[in-house]
Amino acid sequence: MKAGGGHLYLSVASIYTGVTTINEGALHVRANGGLGATGAGNGTKVVSTASTHGTLILENNITVAEDIALSFTDGTAQDVLQVQSGNSTVSGGLTLDRAGTSTGAYVFGISTSSGATLNLTGSITGQTTGTEAVTSDSSRLRITAGGTVNISGAISDGTIGIGGLSLYKQSSGILRLSGNNTYSGPTAHSAGVLLVNNTVGSGTGMGSVSVTGTAILGGVGIIAPAGSGGITFASGTKVSPGDYDVNGVSQTGMLTIALGNTTGSALFSTGSTMAFDFDVGLGLNDSLAFTGLSVNTARVSFSSNQINFSVTGGTLSDGLYTLATFDAANAYSGSWSIGSGLAGYDASLVFNADSIQLQIGSIPEPSSAALLVGGVSLFVMVAGRRRRRGVETSCV
Repeated sequence: MKAGGGHLYLSVASIYTGVTTINEGALHVRANGGLGATGAGNGTKVVSTASTHGTLILENNITVAEDIALSFTDGTAQDVLQVQSGNSTVSGGLTLDRAGTSTGAYVFGISTSSGATLNLTGSITGQTTGTEAVTSDSSRLRITAGGTVNISGAISDGTIGIGGLSLYKQSSGILRLSGNNTYSGPTAHSAGVLLVNNTVGSGTGMGSVSVTGTAILGGVGIIAPAGSGGITFASGTKVSPGDYDVNGVSQTGMLTIALGNTTGSALFSTGSTMAFDFDVGLGLNDSLAFTGLSVNTARVSFSSNQINFSVTGGTLSDGLYTLATFDAANAYSGSWSIGSGLAGYDASLVFNADSIQLQIGSIPEPSSAALLVGGVSLFVMVAGRRRRRGVETSCV
């Protein structure tokens, strides 16, 4: 048990058994196996109360294989699991426990410092061993990422009832969500980058998604709210499909917004923008896919949103490039406008019933094209008649 203020450092592997409890101060783990045995009857418990809180800090690129419980007896927000340097992984499960008597909001904080990375590969589950919440959005997982947090395990409500579990992304860093998440509370993204990279289900759970401040939302996964949840981009925010590579360079991809399980909508407010990448060498470009729509019912709303481009690997050829698709005709309203990145190109946007495309190069005027086709047809008809008349004359 870690009690009292100050710092305790575990720099070598340990073989002790039982639960490691951090009641106060900071426990720094600097070696694989530093928290002792894993499995049933072991694990680590980090306690936060109204007056004191413990903190678990991972260092030196380590992997923690045991289960960790963040046990809060008070709703005071605290970052009790931290990575201050290096690239560390928690492969065991993470439990967020409402252990107090308060019925208000509990905020379970996880943070990384600039340049640091935390990988959470086990499941993240809510739990109530104390008093249940009485209002929605009262059990929050808060990610304060100055660096990067990668969550590939599934996030679920567990035994949290009213309001379920919510996810809050704050600070300037990157959060990746790669699991099929079923938490039912909202996802609130207010700063930095949120990358949704799941392959099935919903990367952002079942609740509504709000993007505010100067936050950027991207990824190559699926956002699929349920019930009445929707997704809203406030002024100043940006949607940028695709992921980042290990060097932080943006990669092209498609982000899907699936509205088939909700009565909600997707709203791109005035002042929100888009950023799309084109990789000419690979023949790829970013795109958005909107699914779960109905014909002639506009549940996707744009507000003359500016779209900016980045073109690498060569020069775009003349032609059409698809930027957004809709699985039903006439299911969106509003428009986009071209911003930066296409200087020197003859570029325009084409708004079809079920897609939005970028046109590089001029589009022939319909009247001119019709006249050209008509002229060719007339020439062929007249020439044919002359040949037939010539044959008839020669036979007389």
